[in-house]
Amino acid sequence: MIETANQNRRGALVAGLAITLAVLLVYFNALEVPLLFDDENTIRKHGSLADEFLTLERLRYRHLFYGSFSANYVLGGFQPLGYHLFNTAAHVGTSILVFWIAFLTLSRGTGQGSKAARRIAVVAALFFALHPVHTESISYLSGRATSLAAFFYCLSLFMFIMGSLKETPLKLPPWLAYPASLFFYGCAVLSKETAVGLIVVAVLYDFFFMRGENWASLKRRILCFYLWFPVLALFVIVKVPDLTNLAKLWLAKIDPLYALLQIKYSFYPALIYFLPVNLTFDYDFPTVLNLFQPHFILAASGFLLLLFLILKKFYIQSPILSFCALWCLINLAPTNSFLPRADAFSERNLYLASVGLAIFFAVAAYSIIESQKIRRTHLASFGYCLVILVLILNSALLIHRNRVYQQPTVLWEDSYAKAPGKARILQNLARAYILKDDYDKAFVVLQELKTRAPALYFARLNLGKIYVHFGKPELALAEFLAAVKSNPAGPEGHFNLASYYATAGQLIKAAQEYDNVDSAELNETDRLALLLSRGKLQYDMKDYAASEKLLRKFLALDGAEELKPEAFLFLGKTYQATGRREKALIAFGKVAGTRPLTAQAKNQMAILHAEAGDNDQALTLFEKAVALDPALVEAHFNLGRFLLETGGDKILARLSLNSALEQVRDPAKVKIIRDILAAEFD
Repeated sequence: MIETANQNRRGALVAGLAITLAVLLVYFNALEVPLLFDDENTIRKHGSLADEFLTLERLRYRHLFYGSFSANYVLGGFQPLGYHLFNTAAHVGTSILVFWIAFLTLSRGTGQGSKAARRIAVVAALFFALHPVHTESISYLSGRATSLAAFFYCLSLFMFIMGSLKETPLKLPPWLAYPASLFFYGCAVLSKETAVGLIVVAVLYDFFFMRGENWASLKRRILCFYLWFPVLALFVIVKVPDLTNLAKLWLAKIDPLYALLQIKYSFYPALIYFLPVNLTFDYDFPTVLNLFQPHFILAASGFLLLLFLILKKFYIQSPILSFCALWCLINLAPTNSFLPRADAFSERNLYLASVGLAIFFAVAAYSIIESQKIRRTHLASFGYCLVILVLILNSALLIHRNRVYQQPTVLWEDSYAKAPGKARILQNLARAYILKDDYDKAFVVLQELKTRAPALYFARLNLGKIYVHFGKPELALAEFLAAVKSNPAGPEGHFNLASYYATAGQLIKAAQEYDNVDSAELNETDRLALLLSRGKLQYDMKDYAASEKLLRKFLALDGAEELKPEAFLFLGKTYQATGRREKALIAFGKVAGTRPLTAQAKNQMAILHAEAGDNDQALTLFEKAVALDPALVEAHFNLGRFLLETGGDKILARLSLNSALEQVRDPAKVKIIRDILAAEFD
């Protein structure tokens, strides 16, 4: 008996190592996936709140999910690697727990021998671990809520099983296992609220499997486990008001018609799980329900047949098949039943539900193969080969899906190819192109969006930005005005319109539009950009005190490091305009951004040195400014005029003034330069 127990532990250890290695191999290329979709906003909004989420003083909505992001943020900021390592580790843990749940259920609850149970459990765990549909829960960082909840969910069920066994492979006493199960159940709900269905699964598990000599009495489970659920529920009501409020909101939103709509798509989760092709990040399922549509009638009939099979046929032949099917339905119910959602289906909601499908597949495959063995046919060997082939194909598809995730443009191009009718996909595709500075492709996508919905705020706003980039200010203005008209409360519309007016020299209009921006609705980056833009505008309006205050406030804040050089440049100009020469030189000296910004800073420093009579230093700085940015008109003009005023090289002065004349567009400045050239060289 001891030898058998040791063999079981050794076999479980080998299985765990094999599952871990398999997951690490197939998800290795996921480590290169960047922040996607709303990942960055989630980190900015929640991950940076370490003081709130890395403490248990006040439990919040999805506390552990956001707390894990806070931990990643503290350790690595916005670098994706740490987040991916966490997600992968959670997936490894869940996959190993799938093995243990399947193994213990089969060996202790169905009468399967340990060897057969271990084989089935390994196949179930690998089928779950290597399935490509789970890339959305693992490679997409914000999918962590689902995978983390699933880990704690499976760990809670595992502890419940361990506490209910008379003899356990890990020698875990029930007085420790049952409290641990309740604790991990709470952790699952604090990761994602959809884990609430665990109590139903535990009761069903008890009904299906916990009979016979391997299991402790029902009395022990009632006293040590079930009676404590009301206590846990009361704790959640008192300590996590966010979840209580969410439950009230759920009850108010229940819609039976939406449940009927979900019946229409009820077979799709199983379809993509057993035939994982045409996976996409964003599905486009119609949300209009027609009870007399043939598709709905067929789906409803099939759903009723499935319930019949689960409750009768599967149960008679193999109770574990019924349990696995019910597991899937119960864990899909919170997201795919009575509660209306923006999307009828998303792959990450299948993560926990698919544990049942994985075990179902493994048990069914093993039963079919063993039946062929009894008949002494060669199909048994073929069956084993087919299972291995399925695992290999799934692994290949998973690695391919991770490649799709590695570039946001590729991810949204893939989604658009599979669901071309969904406007949100076009929006995200356009946004991905813009972030990649591929404005030509973004323009094409935005024009299509504009054709579909002429008043769409996102399309008009970003078309305006692209027209600015293309050097077409009149068209940009028209788009910004249309964006503001379509959504007067949209802060980005007013922000970009204000920036346009400021660039065009219409300072009063710019100030009015900046006043219309609700900074609370902007993301952190745009909020900082707004602060900088208002500081620049106040400088242009010659309100130097207000400009200095805004610019210093901007520089004191964390974030938007790429904008700091421009802030130092304008702060230096503010000091320069108010006669604070030394402070101006220090501020200009901190400008270390792009070459054009550095050139402007050198030009302003040269002016200060020229005014102080330090001609050698002024000449050096003017020449550096011209070298850094040959397109900087002010530097050419200032260098030419400086050489003439100080008796310097007249040939260089003429070349500098001619360079300025060739590039300048302002008629008043053209006249000034021509007058100087005429006075000095004609």
